[in-house]
Amino acid sequence: MYSTLKAEVARKGLSVKSLSAVCNVPQSTLYDKLHGKSDLTLGQAISIRKALGIEMDLEELFAKE
Repeated sequence: MYSTLKAEVARKGLSVKSLSAVCNVPQSTLYDKLHGKSDLTLGQAISIRKALGIEMDLEELFAKE
């Protein structure tokens, strides 16, 4: 998982399940994308950032470890 994203999700007290519901992406699909099994689309990345309520640059939020 992306370390910065993981930290922000934890800070907000969210789970992949709740994040997937907000972003309208199936939980298994989001899990795979967050764990590098498939790529996130730009729209999905923006939805996740919006769901987290942060203004961080996408490059920083989704930087790979």
